[in-house]
Amino acid sequence: MRDRWLLIVGAGLLAVGVGGMSLQAPVGGWDGDGWWGMHRGMMGWGDGVDIGSSQAQPEDPDAPTLEVGASEFAFRPVRVEIEAGEAVNLRLTNLGDLPHDLSIAELGFRLVANAGEAATGRLEVDQPGEYRFLCTVPGHAQAGMVGTLVVEAADTSS
Repeated sequence: MRDRWLLIVGAGLLAVGVGGMSLQAPVGGWDGDGWWGMHRGMMGWGDGVDIGSSQAQPEDPDAPTLEVGASEFAFRPVRVEIEAGEAVNLRLTNLGDLPHDLSIAELGFRLVANAGEAATGRLEVDQPGEYRFLCTVPGHAQAGMVGTLVVEAADTSS
């Protein structure tokens, strides 16, 4: 009986706590800086958000540029195709309110862009296959910020 009473009291306190939070969020979050401030506070980030830096070769002025947009919490497009051995510039444009990155762990490639910014790096992959890219900011990949880089075999018929 005592365990049941504790469960009921605990559920009631949880409902009151969650209800209070949901009432606060639409009117500015917990720190008066809207949803971003609430997210930043929950993640332990201060005003000077620093999620690291890009780890990519400088862009190649002679290579084509492929655009990838980032927002909360998705990449567009989610599938990028290149030819094996072809140099391309991959450009990440952050259209969201949070910092985002595009990381391809298997290739040691990472672009970082804060809100409203863009980052570009040269990418050349010799091995055909599919490579997963994602945003490594905590929670972002779990929320859907993932995509696929498809590297197709070079056309040698000419």
